[in-house]
Amino acid sequence: MTEADLGIKSIPRNPLLFGMLFRMEAVEHIGSGIKRIRNLCREYGVAAPPIKVSEHWFTVIFPLPGTTIKPEKTDQPESLAIRILELLT
Repeated sequence: MTEADLGIKSIPRNPLLFGMLFRMEAVEHIGSGIKRIRNLCREYGVAAPPIKVSEHWFTVIFPLPGTTIKPEKTDQPESLAIRILELLT
């Protein structure tokens, strides 16, 4: 999957769960979540959240109001505890 596929292509991570939710009509429109997120951000005048895409999944990062997203540090190893604290602040 690529970032260009988001909002167009849908790949259920759990086909059994997805099938059940779809039959229950708990899924509005297949593959529409990213488009809705981007449209709502535009509507509310906030920046769209950064999206990281990998081969098997994607991550959407919603910053807390009044905070900025720090770029990932790749030059120094970090402990898990420090990384979690940075993400929470």
